Amino acid sequence: MATIILIAVMLMLSSFIFRCSFEYFICLRIATCGVLAVHSFLASKANRFILAYVSALMLLVFNPVAPIHLDRSGYEFLAASWNTVLLAL
Repeated sequence: MATIILIAVMLMLSSFIFRCSFEYFICLRIATCGVLAVHSFLASKANRFILAYVSALMLLVFNPVAPIHLDRSGYEFLAASWNTVLLAL
C-alpha cells in the first residue's frame, strides 16, 4: 500500500514538467498534500521514521492552506529533488 502511495506522489510531482494552468497546480497541491499525509501516517506505523519525516516535510512544502510562494522553477527543482530523495529511500 505504501509503495503505491509513494509512486502516486512521484507521478503527481513529475507533472511539473508540463505547462498547465494555475488551477491544475492548486488541485495538484491538494491531492499531493492528502497523499503525503496518508503516506506519512503509514510510514510511521511501519516504524520507518526517516521516511515519515521526509513525507511530513514534503507535506509542509506543498501545503495548500499556507503555501510557500515560489516561482515555477523553484517548484520544479523541489519536485525533482523530492523524487530523488524518495527514490533513494
